[in-house]
Amino acid sequence: MMAQNCLNFLMIGKLITTPLFRFVITILFFGMLSGCSTTRIGYVAPAPEPVTMGKEGSASISFSRVIIRIPSGSEVGAHHDGLAQMPKYPYIWSSNILVGPDDFKIKASELLRSYGYNVLGGDNLLFGQDESAKAEYQIGATITSMVYNTYAPLAGNYSECKLLVEWQLYDVYKDQVVFKQIAEGYGKQENYGSQCMYDAFAYSLKNMLAKSNFSEIVKRSPREEWVSNTELLEKIKINNLVREDNLVLPKDIEKVMDATIIIRSGNSIGSGVLVSNDGWALTAAHVVSGITETQVTLHSGIQIAARVERIDTQQDIALIKLNGSGFKYLKIGNSDDNKIGSEIYAIGAPTGTGLAFSIAKGIISGYRDIEGRKYIQTDAALNPGNSGGPMISANGHLIGIVSWKISSVAYEGLAFGVPPDAAADKLGIIWE
Repeated sequence: MMAQNCLNFLMIGKLITTPLFRFVITILFFGMLSGCSTTRIGYVAPAPEPVTMGKEGSASISFSRVIIRIPSGSEVGAHHDGLAQMPKYPYIWSSNILVGPDDFKIKASELLRSYGYNVLGGDNLLFGQDESAKAEYQIGATITSMVYNTYAPLAGNYSECKLLVEWQLYDVYKDQVVFKQIAEGYGKQENYGSQCMYDAFAYSLKNMLAKSNFSEIVKRSPREEWVSNTELLEKIKINNLVREDNLVLPKDIEKVMDATIIIRSGNSIGSGVLVSNDGWALTAAHVVSGITETQVTLHSGIQIAARVERIDTQQDIALIKLNGSGFKYLKIGNSDDNKIGSEIYAIGAPTGTGLAFSIAKGIISGYRDIEGRKYIQTDAALNPGNSGGPMISANGHLIGIVSWKISSVAYEGLAFGVPPDAAADKLGIIWE
């Protein structure tokens, strides 16, 4: 019996010719129990045909990736032999979580395009063209259940696969998942191989498209909605006229510190900067997200109550108002006066209140436009507590609000801030 099972294994091995099939074999092992139990799939109804998008198409969408999440040790099918299709040995899943190969991504992207969706990514495989980073939506899938059966020549000489897939749609501008749907899929092919898995995956996608409101959601453009909402904002006039405008850093660093504030939001600490005598201040949206009031600490140590007046999570910028008046503040700078390579200073609380009002120095690495969102890039050493704090030019002008950084062993010196003109645009501010 052992020899027969080994022979079946060799027969399958000779037919392993596709990347996906090799991938699956690497995370399956074969039990050597003749007559073992297996999950028979039975009849599966054909997938309904999704509606093709109209001439207007959809907002831009890209396929992110497939996660295979099946408990290690699960029996996911079997190899069968004989006219009675008796199971000869089971297929046992040997890994908890895996990222599926790019074949899934290509399959999903091609299918979505065939139904009129505006899919970005893998646009030109020959020349490596990939516009997926520009998409307004990202779609991803998690395979939570799999049945994979193979049948020897006497048993019918075919393979079949059934998948249960959770589909998710992520709105890049809202920074949240806006759609979830579970759909099953089925695929069958002659002989042994991976095509049945591709077909099961595509079947599941077609099921999801046909049985959900997915198409209605992706007709809406998050980018256009964001822009139109900004245009409807009632303008707030903020007096940013600065009488003393002859600062030189680092000599006058104490003066710009007086315009910096430390913001407490629950257990989190962030930073901000005053932009007017009467208490208007800018910070990052993620610093004050979910709250309407907060306490801020001035460089002098005085604590003052503040209100969150406006917030734009897409650009990651917020406007708050401190109680009182007579505050020190910074003059708004602009990119024309601060070229790439110019010195830049950042003030904040990199590890919390213990290191509040710390100074970091770097240069302006570039001005970036990422999906309609404007950023100033710097190589200054910034950390989470710097979020919302000022990025200041050598002449003491505010040229950015610290927003985010790329944090990885492979990357250094990649931090980004929101320029004041972008903050004014998204928050409806008029500088006077």
